[in-house]
Amino acid sequence: MISPGKDRRSTDASAANIDVDLVVREVMRRLTEDRSGAVLSGRVVEPRTTEETEQAALRIDRPVIAASDVTERLQPGQTLVVPPGTIVTPAARDVIREAGGSLQRATNARATGSATQLVVATADTAACPIGLIDWLQKRGHTPERLGAATFVEAVDVVVGAVSSGEKLGLLLTDSPAAAACRANRHAAVRAAAVNNREEFEEVKRTIGANLIIVDAQRVGQYAVQQIAVQFIAAGLPTCPERLR
Repeated sequence: MISPGKDRRSTDASAANIDVDLVVREVMRRLTEDRSGAVLSGRVVEPRTTEETEQAALRIDRPVIAASDVTERLQPGQTLVVPPGTIVTPAARDVIREAGGSLQRATNARATGSATQLVVATADTAACPIGLIDWLQKRGHTPERLGAATFVEAVDVVVGAVSSGEKLGLLLTDSPAAAACRANRHAAVRAAAVNNREEFEEVKRTIGANLIIVDAQRVGQYAVQQIAVQFIAAGLPTCPERLR
């Protein structure tokens, strides 16, 4: 007859053995996951090239990355690429770690996926774009400032850059409605006045805007920065089929 004490020790030992088995299986599963292109499901996979790794990465271009920014977007084992100087909160780091991912800070425009160039101009406003341009450059972007003497010239110079189909345009002005009216006379331009990120998402979805016009009197510096990085991150848009 087995004593109660011995039976309890036996039960505890079995539980411990089960826990060890679970740990071993979890370790083996993680070792065989495809994180660097080494092994997946028992077969050898060719290592990814630098270009493939960059394409597979999740890029978020914001001053602060919170857990909510990555929870639904980061895939298991995926690399999160952020611009230099971006703050990644501890909670966001926990999400990355739990997903088996990694964090990488970009060192140039190509690494952040921001090869798309943004041209910036002002028209009929006292606002100065230098602060915005410096802020974007510190985050690996390559914005170009366009100058003009008059309101009409400023709108036209941005339209000329955007109509090539290779650049995005951001115009700061105190007369957004007039600027949008003149810009949209060009068939290759889809301009819209935007005052926040939500409005940007709307015009991106509905018209594929390639020229964003911001009311310099109403929109603060932080909001302009957020619109700009969101615009760049979205890349070159296409005109919706229903508008062609």
